[in-house]
Amino acid sequence: MNRFLTASIAAFAILAPVVANAVPASCYLDDNGTTLIEGPCQLKWLDHKGSFSINNGKFEGMAAHDNTGAMIGAFYELNDKTGQPITGTLEAMHKVGACWVNDTQTICAGKPGERVGVNHDGY
Repeated sequence: MNRFLTASIAAFAILAPVVANAVPASCYLDDNGTTLIEGPCQLKWLDHKGSFSINNGKFEGMAAHDNTGAMIGAFYELNDKTGQPITGTLEAMHKVGACWVNDTQTICAGKPGERVGVNHDGY
């Protein structure tokens, strides 16, 4: 039991920074046909289930699992001075390639320099 607990703590300590740190990526975020992010951004993994956020300094998009396990998506316009969200929406999404989509939103992330979108690969 003690070895299991020690191994679990060690595994969490190794994996936690991977979830918390943002990394450079290529991203795409669209809301109602308006492209909010297309190109370089920061990608941050939110959990080990595939939830993530993307941020280009002006907009932030998120695809995350809710408490039922379904994926929901959100986008936010960021305040120029504080970087905090000031507007946004939250809706259910489904996976298409490297993207999470619904009738009005698309959020995608890929490796730096890759072209990402519904018809392209990514992470």
